[in-house]
Amino acid sequence: EEGRFAPSRLRPRVEPFQQAPKIYDQLARRIVPPDAPRDAVSVLTLFEYPAVRVSKPILELQPRSVGNSATISIAVVGTGRFAVETHLPNLRHASDKFQLHSLVGRTPVKVACVAKKFGVPHASCDLNETLKNPGLSAVLIATPHVSHAGQVIACLQAGKHVFVEKPLCLNGEELDQIQQACRVGRNGAPPLVLFVGFNRRYAPLSQKLFERRSHDPKPLDIRYEFQLHPLPPGEWHDRPEQGGRFLGEVCHAVDWIFWMVGFPLRRQSVMRTPSGNADIFLEFEDSSRAHLRCRAVFQVDGPKERVEVSWETVRWRIEDFTRLEIFERDSLLQKNHFNSKGHRETLDAFAAAIAQPKSGDDPYGFIA
Repeated sequence: EEGRFAPSRLRPRVEPFQQAPKIYDQLARRIVPPDAPRDAVSVLTLFEYPAVRVSKPILELQPRSVGNSATISIAVVGTGRFAVETHLPNLRHASDKFQLHSLVGRTPVKVACVAKKFGVPHASCDLNETLKNPGLSAVLIATPHVSHAGQVIACLQAGKHVFVEKPLCLNGEELDQIQQACRVGRNGAPPLVLFVGFNRRYAPLSQKLFERRSHDPKPLDIRYEFQLHPLPPGEWHDRPEQGGRFLGEVCHAVDWIFWMVGFPLRRQSVMRTPSGNADIFLEFEDSSRAHLRCRAVFQVDGPKERVEVSWETVRWRIEDFTRLEIFERDSLLQKNHFNSKGHRETLDAFAAAIAQPKSGDDPYGFIA
């Protein structure tokens, strides 16, 4: 109202951070006469930090315990909900196969608290420093999707086996870089294992069906409905750089279909609806067909995943990979409930792969 400054002409001051006490003192003592120019008052000051690398904390929480020589020394990268609620408990349960070596996260306080809870001896905010530890054999990556490719490559270059949560990466360029890292020779050392956490194929229910198919390899008719359950606001699905929910979640369904059929793709087509639903039609070389429907409209009373697999007169109905019904024409022959969706079994398969790695560019069939 007095006309002593105009917001449209604000010019922030930029000062070195170490000058902050002096600047605040000057501002506190400053007196501007009534006849001063309009832009004489600076109401915004930006402080710049010195351009030096700040070391990230590495904490030794407890003496390094010596585990069974047969166990795999593993680091977990990520302290989010899935790592804390699923991977860390499962790794601790599988102490005959894995020994928790390190936990890497972004926030020092959180990574220290989580490491203490699960008895992890090393807590760090620096993945590169953790990878330098010669006692570390493998790394489990459970971080936001956008960081997967870079972390996978860093681990492979450091000579560590890698278990990475899906998706492996978000685009073809990242995939090419990962493949190149996998092909680099290691001077006669055993091959490294790169394992993607597609747990649906390792669910006991899936293994039961896969064994049944191996004895009767006729063309399949698959109907797979994937319902996108709501996620809390602010999670990864709200951030475009994380790749979206198709790359982040529906990839489970695509992987399962390709794995179960086991033949190359002949043709595909996609249909989208204004409501956000998508229908994907896949036809394979053995004449198997799959219809994958992604439902963006949430139904409270429905399962997240419903799958029907048919061949000839037999039909398997699956809900969330824990409930199974087997039909012969219209007669219900069998009904089962399974306690696992395959998360622990996936870690067991990772341990088995490290013990006896397979050869080839894509030995575990993850890159369709």
